[in-house]
Amino acid sequence: AEVALGDMASSGKVATSLQSMAARTIGPAGAVVSSLFFIIVHFGLLVAYLSRGGELLAAALPAGLALPGILPAPAAFALLFGGGIFATKGSDALESANNVFTLVVLGSFA
Repeated sequence: AEVALGDMASSGKVATSLQSMAARTIGPAGAVVSSLFFIIVHFGLLVAYLSRGGELLAAALPAGLALPGILPAPAAFALLFGGGIFATKGSDALESANNVFTLVVLGSFA
């Protein structure tokens, strides 16, 4: 937080990025390495979420509705939830769904 506030104060901007904070603290080469690690970690998270979400979706569907030869479960998961997000972007429905999912995640830790 301290680096972010210092970066915003020195640049006069109201927001900052991870790359600009890394460049300020560990230099341009460090910012490139930081960005590469950020991409790798988030790509891994995307793959993990799609894989496990697809498994859960396939397990939740009745056997007759599964489409193993036509559409893999991770792709179906991405189409279902990605399509839903795209269809409701900018609406109160998307915010409400996000709030519900956040509560579910928080409840899972209780």
